[in-house]
Amino acid sequence: MASGGCAAQQNNNSSTLCDPPPECSDTLDSVLRTPLFLHDPEFYELSCRRVAWWGSNRVRLWLLEKGYTLYQRCSSDDGDYEAWMYPVNTERKESMFPFASHEGPELSADFRVPILLGDTGPRGNIAYAQTTQGQHVAFKAVLDGSEELRILKYLHNQGVPLSMDDFHHVIPVLDILPCEGHWLAVMP
Repeated sequence: MASGGCAAQQNNNSSTLCDPPPECSDTLDSVLRTPLFLHDPEFYELSCRRVAWWGSNRVRLWLLEKGYTLYQRCSSDDGDYEAWMYPVNTERKESMFPFASHEGPELSADFRVPILLGDTGPRGNIAYAQTTQGQHVAFKAVLDGSEELRILKYLHNQGVPLSMDDFHHVIPVLDILPCEGHWLAVMP
């Protein structure tokens, strides 16, 4: 399988997909305030640090206390950083607007790849999770005091549309959580 997939591994007759990233000592401030430019020689290293921050035990446990379970991160065949994530709980529940839904088998028959994968992009400032009710959400790490934060707070204050009739083609902001001096925007 080419890099970018989530190859299932057999382990004592149980199937696991990917191991979580190792613990990291970075803070959200240290990874968000470091400039990230695609052709910068440090781009890959910083992307990996951001991914490690999301996967750290302290962040996972903190989000769990808030009612969110982060998706598992896939790793490439050589163990390098992967932008793909998949949900831990694959049980399908009826999804209500504005949350995403998915159907189909848990794994594709050809590649043993989870059907529902989320691409976090190359910058590593996005992650996916499920609520305690099994709803799928996306997190975006945002700098405190930024124009982006101001816009996200404005959208959050507009409220969440109750139906497609109220939806005006702008993804609603469900919540904005303070985190290590910055913010995590929660969106469906």
